[in-house]
Amino acid sequence: IARGVGEQLGWQVFDREIVEEIARRAHVRQQLVESVDEHVRSRWRLHLRTPSAEEPIAWRDYLHQLQEIILALGHHGHVVLVGRGAQWILPHEGTLRVRVIAPTETRARRLVAAEGLTLEEAHRVLDETDHQRITFQKRAFGQDPRDARAYDLVINTGELDLNTAIKLVLEAAEGRLGVRPEALACSL
Repeated sequence: IARGVGEQLGWQVFDREIVEEIARRAHVRQQLVESVDEHVRSRWRLHLRTPSAEEPIAWRDYLHQLQEIILALGHHGHVVLVGRGAQWILPHEGTLRVRVIAPTETRARRLVAAEGLTLEEAHRVLDETDHQRITFQKRAFGQDPRDARAYDLVINTGELDLNTAIKLVLEAAEGRLGVRPEALACSL
């Protein structure tokens, strides 16, 4: 869905692996952050969550870098950000926050088809992945990603096909943000 929306809007798509890689590459991170003026960076402080002092330094540094990168990408706009808590980091105004869901059995069958796993293995992978995502967002942002109130749009792909889901996101972007094929950030 993110790729389809990105293609339709002509926006760059950053999934969690890309955002993590940017966070690891300090020189890229520094260039991205420095490309945003200090006035904008000072406003980020309103959105940056400060981890508690009890958190390990590596976790605090990772979270700080992740937040800076997502805020910089969101500021520059024309991006679709997938995961990593972008819905908690970016300011609500100027952002479309989308959650994509599907019934567990549907997700398991899709994983079996994509990865060649048994149905039992797929369920274990999904349970672990869901647990990790929830744990990460609760620890990093103090939020539960299952809370539908945190999103502007929730799409059930167990009931809707890919093209319909993409169309719904595009319509929501236009309705909420006045976005057509150009604009701000979209968080999936």
